[in-house]
Formats: sequence, C-alpha cells, structure tokens
Amino acid sequence: MENLWKQLIDLLKRAPSTVHTTPSSDEQEPDCREQILTALTECRKDINEEDLPDFITFAKEFFTNNPKQDYYRLLDISQSDEDNRIVVIGDTHCDYNSLATIFSKLSLSKDYDYLNNARFIFLGDYLDRGAILFEYLKLLFTLKTILGDRCILLKGNHELVGSVEGMLISRVIPANSCPLLNEYCNDTEFLDSFADYFSYLPSYLLLKTRKNNILLVHGGLPREEYFDQCLVSDETGELICDDIIRNRILSNMIWSDPRHMNVIQTTDTRFEFGPSHFDKFSEINNIDMILRSHEPVTNGVESFYDGRLYTIFSTGGNTNPDTGYSYVTNPSFAIINNDGEPRFESIYYRLVLAPTLFYYDNPVTIQPPFDDLHLNDEFIKMNGNNAES
Repeated sequence: MENLWKQLIDLLKRAPSTVHTTPSSDEQEPDCREQILTALTECRKDINEEDLPDFITFAKEFFTNNPKQDYYRLLDISQSDEDNRIVVIGDTHCDYNSLATIFSKLSLSKDYDYLNNARFIFLGDYLDRGAILFEYLKLLFTLKTILGDRCILLKGNHELVGSVEGMLISRVIPANSCPLLNEYCNDTEFLDSFADYFSYLPSYLLLKTRKNNILLVHGGLPREEYFDQCLVSDETGELICDDIIRNRILSNMIWSDPRHMNVIQTTDTRFEFGPSHFDKFSEINNIDMILRSHEPVTNGVESFYDGRLYTIFSTGGNTNPDTGYSYVTNPSFAIINNDGEPRFESIYYRLVLAPTLFYYDNPVTIQPPFDDLHLNDEFIKMNGNNAES
C-alpha cells in the first residue's frame, strides 16, 4: 500500500487550506469526480498493523491542513442563481459501506454532477460502533480533503473526545474508537491532534435558502430556559450569548431528541422536546425546518411536526457487515435544493455494486417522502429493468 499512502499525502499537500468560508459563486472548484471514485475503492483496502505508521502520518498531515473550526456556521444560498444541491448525511458510525455507497450512487445521477458541484453536510457521529475504524477514517479524511469547503463535518456526541496524558478519552459509554486508537496508535502527537480536531468541529449549521431557513444539527434544540439567550446572528450564525451559556446550549443541541407529544423526559445530559418547544424556538430564531440525526430510525428517516423536523440515519442495512445498526433496514440521506426543499434518498434501495466494495441490502418498500435519484444508463444497465420499476 506504499504508493497509496504517498498519493494520499501528496493530495493533502496539494489541497487548499480548508478554513470553512462560504465559497463565492465565481470560484472554480477542482475536478473531484475521478479522485472521489478512486478513493472509494482504494481506501477500502485493509489497513494492517504494518500500515499504521503510514495511517498516522496521513492523519497528522490531514489535521495540519484542517485547523480548528468555530462552533457555529452560516451557509447562505438564498441569493444564488446557480443550481445548488446540499447533500445531508446522518450518523455513519464507522460504516464504510454506507458512506462509500452514498457517493457512488450520487456519481450515477444523470441530471446533476454531485461530486463536482454539491455541498456535503455531515451531521456527526463518525466514531464508534461500526466495523472498520481505520479504513473509514481514511475515507472520511480523504473525502474532506478532496471536497474542501464543500464538505462540512458537524460534531455529534460521539465526537466528544479528549486526550489525557497521551490517551484518548470518550464521554460516550460504550465507545470503541478511542480504545482502538489508544491501543494501535502509540503516538501522542497524533492522539492529541485527533482529540483537538473532533472537539472543535462546529455543532450546527444555519442554511439560508430561497424559501426556508434550515437548522442542521446532530441532536436538536436547547432547553427552554436558554431561549431568551440563544438568539442567532443572521450575519455570522453565531450564538449571541456568553461563553458559559453558549457551551451549555451547544451541549443541549448535540444531545437532545424530538418527540411527537409534549411529554418531556430529561436527564442531566439528554432531554426530549415536543411540538410546543419546537414551535417556540423556531419562532424566536426564524427557523423553518430542522434536519438532525442522533437516533436510529428503522426506515432511515422520521418526520416530526408536519414535516418541519426530520431525523436522518445513514448507517444500517441488514446484510451490511460494516454497520452496528443492522435493524435500520433502510439507511438514508437527504438532498436539499435552492428553495430549501429536502428530498430523501435510500442508500441501498435498488443498488447492486461490486460486493468487495459496497454491500447490497435487500430492497424494501419505500414510502413517501422518499424519491429515487434520476439514474443514468450505466446504473440501469447494472441493475436491469428493476432500476426502472
């Protein structure tokens, strides 16, 4: 694998510094399609113990090229005349197959060049519970490098990690990523950089479109006691409050969960909110819709509050060996257009690809609001008439 590691590190060194500023409409993005499709295949090759020094070198180069980020983020496409597509990906939890299949499926679209033009927003929870940590991280870091500012990684509760005396510590129990990294990556600089990178990922993204203002977040909303202190600046997306309150609000937004009724259960860390809580927060902050992840849902997507909040879960598949969530039979992702209208896509439905790279999950019945991608002739040929049924 020596040549592959050299290629990946060369790619990192050639990549522009990702400072997470919104790309201007006249910027020319590099041709990413071939690089991404190559990465989907090459990164899947097993990382053995003798490959770990190369993995560590690659990861440290990635951290150097991706400085610490702010806790907040604003992406405004409301005035854009371009055909913008925002791909939203929920929890992936070290599931290489699902992550790679999303990009492979998008590459087959005949009406839009997603790999060169779309923006990709990940809703957190990259670590723990999946089957292949190192290969997954290699792919995630490579995709982020290729896509640059078109890829935003938000923080989930599984990214609440720190380092103490050269050892990674996770705030989530059970967690298996930190113990594996501690055992096999005996490099204090790498472990400290790993903790810093994931700890400083932004906790939410405000997406302004022509018709809808959308909050993208891992968990959900802050407690009501913070509503009068968590107004959001339209100019920067920054929370207008002091640092102590900001940290509490961001913690709430990583851990909270929506419920269909106004019966609220709460713990010190995690709490639930209902429709009245949602309505009040949305009115104060001028939010039309929320897309979040955090909770596994069997069909990949669950709708709340008359389609104003959606849970998206992007790992699963009952024949997928990479997932820790085989009971999520239809893992999914979302695509948002210029008007802020989400369309939900099944990752595996009607998709048959090389089994050494991606896994095929048995087709399930898709109910609205799912809508299959417009697929090109190559996809139809691979799948036969079933792709058109």
